Amino acid sequence: ISPSTLVLGRDGRLRLTGFMINETRCYNTKFNAELYSGYAAVEQYSYIEDTGAWTDVYALAGVIYRALIGSTPVDANERITNDKLMIPPKFAETLPAYLISALEHAIMIEPADRTNSIDELREELSGSPSTMASNQVKEPEPSKTTDEELLERKRLERIAIREQHKQQQIKMAIIAFAVVFGIGLLALGGYFGYNYIKENPKETTTAAPVSELIEVPDFVGQNYSRITGDAVQQTRFKFTPTYEYSDTVEAGFIISQSLEKGSQVEKGSEMKLVVSKGIEYIVLPDVTGSDYQVALQTLTQAGFVCKKIEKNNDGSHTPDEVVALTPEAGGTYEKGKEIYVQVWGPAPTTTTTTAKTLADVINDGLNLLP
Repeated sequence: ISPSTLVLGRDGRLRLTGFMINETRCYNTKFNAELYSGYAAVEQYSYIEDTGAWTDVYALAGVIYRALIGSTPVDANERITNDKLMIPPKFAETLPAYLISALEHAIMIEPADRTNSIDELREELSGSPSTMASNQVKEPEPSKTTDEELLERKRLERIAIREQHKQQQIKMAIIAFAVVFGIGLLALGGYFGYNYIKENPKETTTAAPVSELIEVPDFVGQNYSRITGDAVQQTRFKFTPTYEYSDTVEAGFIISQSLEKGSQVEKGSEMKLVVSKGIEYIVLPDVTGSDYQVALQTLTQAGFVCKKIEKNNDGSHTPDEVVALTPEAGGTYEKGKEIYVQVWGPAPTTTTTTAKTLADVINDGLNLLP
């Protein structure tokens, strides 16, 4: 759950996208994990912690924090050693106390300290009296301590201090022994190494650093901004985009990738991505008055498909001269669109006929007789 996977519908309701099996949202599996920094809980980075409803509670609380405060929560890995996540005072003064309390419980770094389920989070966010009452901590009544109990407590404290001091001495002795032993190993290694290099100067080689291999995922069909905005993917690949028009792939989505999916490559390898610019639109040039062959060449080179339509010519127009275009010239249309080119047809031809008289016809007939 993150701002990248939530979609606000036209009906005003939030919908969750990007569903995946649990293993692809954790680092402790054989799959390539896809996590969102600031919204992924610490157990998703761990090899020993279990995930559950409390993990979704953390992510949802991070989204609410982002919506209210305006900044992405600190990454869970950073919070383990230095938890700086807090509600700024200017917001704490205006937000209801129950809301701040609900957020603090839901975004606790340790799963055991966190709100356990979405139902509990919903109740805390509602500010219901039962929930507020259950969250209040009752202060224990002070108990009376007898002299015997005080003496016993002091005795146990002295024993604990002596035991702690003894453990520290043992620890320091172990550390000192390890340091001396390590220095001895370094000295011996340096001595034998120097002698070996001195005796075999040409046989020394420099070992190449071992590179981490990662599996290439399938980025085709995914949103380019989402992929490059993922902090995890930024550490795995160096993305180089090129942009092309496409009438089949939506603008901003990936058409192809240079590295084959499923292959093993070194971490930090360059990944060349072809990103769609969407459908290409071009201006229809005005070729009226031109000869059809000239107009055909011009429109074809521009990226249009032409269809010729002849118009009756009374003889006063030049045959094949372009009369009009459909759709109109000057407009912006999709590349590859069919254009109807109306031209003047051929001029009419006249035939000269000689009228024959009846006598001519009779004479012609008599001439045919034997």
